[in-house]
Amino acid sequence: MRTHDPSIRMVVAELGTPVPKGVVLDIDEGTKFLLSYVGKMPVAMVCYKGQTRNGTISHATYPEFLYGAGAVTSAAKGTKLRMC
Repeated sequence: MRTHDPSIRMVVAELGTPVPKGVVLDIDEGTKFLLSYVGKMPVAMVCYKGQTRNGTISHATYPEFLYGAGAVTSAAKGTKLRMC
């Protein structure tokens, strides 16, 4: 049995859908992003709740907002320095 919660928005991405170069996924809190394909889709940047996510991003790494078998990849931006 499935119930529908109108407060949750679902966005679906399918492999083969044209993805413009430099696309940024800016996902609001409460949005569920369904990656309905197997494999990886490169994107310029992924932001969730205002924070940038890098690397391979999938349901395994971010189950709070990603669902499905697919993944997106986003390269790190900039350099992090740790000063002690």
